[in-house]
Amino acid sequence: MAGNVLVTGPQTRAISLNDFKVYARIDQKKEDSFILIAIAAAQKIIESITNRKLISQTWRLDLNYFEHEIILPFSPVTAINSITYFDTDNAQQTFPVAEYDSDLSSLKAIIRPAYGYCWPTLYPKQNAASITYTVGYPSSQTLDGDLKIAMFALVLQMYEERKTDVDLKFVNKILGDKTIKSFV
Repeated sequence: MAGNVLVTGPQTRAISLNDFKVYARIDQKKEDSFILIAIAAAQKIIESITNRKLISQTWRLDLNYFEHEIILPFSPVTAINSITYFDTDNAQQTFPVAEYDSDLSSLKAIIRPAYGYCWPTLYPKQNAASITYTVGYPSSQTLDGDLKIAMFALVLQMYEERKTDVDLKFVNKILGDKTIKSFV
């Protein structure tokens, strides 16, 4: 695989400033800018560990070739927007939706040719094919509860210790048996 490219980033945060302040029982506004930085840092940490995107966003996976089954690197995938490729004449084409199957309900989304079809032959060059897809929870309201608790715990630790590097054992202790790694 050649790589992942963020096409459209999330339009909101996984938890709001107000929700965190209610959780942490913070009334003053003088800490808001630090809390917002901590929320962004906690979201990146959890997304990195779990390979889940917490808020809806669009990514493009660039490929040098098609594998029989393509496993998308992030979850939860909510839509395959397009599969494009350069054909043997180096002309960009869109692979028809009817010619591939996708399993978006698995922990890792899988795309493969539909029965009776195969992937097209690609022009021999880097990034000869691309899959554009939407990933992430539609809003912070639909975010998995345990991930939301982990976000609150990380932000609280950052807030109390005034740093954005954290000890994940602290979050795992709060979550009990269901550690962040169980989302991977």
